[in-house]
Amino acid sequence: MLALRRIWTSEYSDASCQARLIRSINQQQSFRVIPGAGDCIYSLGHFYKPELSESLLELLEPSALLDTVVSEKGDTRLKDAARWGTDTLFGLIFGWASGAAAPATEQLAQDLAKCDLILCDDSTKETADFYAVDDGARRVLLVHAKAAQTESPQASAGKLQDVTRQAQASLAFAGSAAAGRVMPAGWSDDWSVKLKDVADTPVITKARVLKGSMSIGEAHAALVQALSDPTYRKEVVMFTSGLLGAAAAKTAFKRRN
Repeated sequence: MLALRRIWTSEYSDASCQARLIRSINQQQSFRVIPGAGDCIYSLGHFYKPELSESLLELLEPSALLDTVVSEKGDTRLKDAARWGTDTLFGLIFGWASGAAAPATEQLAQDLAKCDLILCDDSTKETADFYAVDDGARRVLLVHAKAAQTESPQASAGKLQDVTRQAQASLAFAGSAAAGRVMPAGWSDDWSVKLKDVADTPVITKARVLKGSMSIGEAHAALVQALSDPTYRKEVVMFTSGLLGAAAAKTAFKRRN
């Protein structure tokens, strides 16, 4: 701050130059401002003081249906192949998308039922586990699934770190940048998972187009068009089990101060 004051007084005495200096600092952003007060932040030339209320917790949608889930895809912890459709997050989504599962009251299940196209992007280089396009409501869902076997999940930021980082990174593929996205090589093959903890390690194989009567190439083109269309709302969904308890989150929020 002392260095800036010297530059201000010796080289930028008139108001117009002062304005240019402020603009230059804000444009370059080659520094970090850490306010002394812990309840505000600085970003891109502005100070912000977030006002958090319990309404923030409305983003959480608890589901009793997830109480039996033990695995994300079924590659770990699942002991009975017959329960893949109910005890894994991927099994639930595939069931909801195909209509094989019983109608559910979960918001995600209802949202997927309205979608015209649902794709599985899961691979070693996925940008989301699933993409779902609802042309009528002009929205695209980017679904990230993550599960842990915890009987009484608490409110732990550490457990949410991986899925949150993946969800944040996926936003880079939503918008005009999606226009030039080529179809991932893995999409030419069906999606599959080996149930390693089940006797004889069976393999479950599913088509990557869960919903929508089109080829994988046509599905990719439709997804890219929706992602790059500014009139489509992009929504990130973190579909988790065993990572965060709704009741624990409310308790932690009340104790935050």
